[in-house]
Amino acid sequence: MKKFSKSKLVMLVMMLVLSCAMSSVVFADELVADGTYSIEVTSSSKMFKVVDAKLNVLDGNMSAVITLSGTGYSKLYMGTEEEAASSSEMDAINYVVDENNMYTYTIPVSALDTEINVAAFSIKKQTWYGRTLTFNSSTLVAIEEEQIEDIKEEQIEKTEETQEQQAEQQNVNEEIVVSSTQEEPIPKTGDNNRLVISTVVLIACVGIIAKNKKLTEKLNSN
Repeated sequence: MKKFSKSKLVMLVMMLVLSCAMSSVVFADELVADGTYSIEVTSSSKMFKVVDAKLNVLDGNMSAVITLSGTGYSKLYMGTEEEAASSSEMDAINYVVDENNMYTYTIPVSALDTEINVAAFSIKKQTWYGRTLTFNSSTLVAIEEEQIEDIKEEQIEKTEETQEQQAEQQNVNEEIVVSSTQEEPIPKTGDNNRLVISTVVLIACVGIIAKNKKLTEKLNSN
């Protein structure tokens, strides 16, 4: 048997390594069934940390809704920073604020377990930064439809509860306004009697004073 030369041996090892690396890349139409999954994402930068990711697979196509740890990037571009700088604004992926006031982005995912170029536009620096994201297939966890429905129902219940609380508060505010604009209460019967007597006495006094005044004027004229 002929011995391998050193160069041929190195080439064989490199081919084996490359073959293993290529076999570890997962495409949607190979292993991942249609559905929604939670998945962990590795970023090339600590300033571009993904804290949550939901992978959606449908008809062999993958996309993900990723949530970043901060709010420093206004948009993403699937490619390098150089490509992003010369691209159209229509090609950018803008953020969407979720219920926790975090920035989320819906991006296409070409493959798992391989670096994907993503450029991020800094709000503060007003420039593009090149990043890479790796979606790790070993962390895939299917989100069952029942779980999704439960989450939706929980969100609906919270919304309804909030609306009820707002309605109750509105009713309280209206009652406060009504009570503050009501007329003074009508005096009781006893109070009415005293008021009538006081009025009669006052009229009588006025009559007496007027009569005395006329009498005095008559005497003076005589």
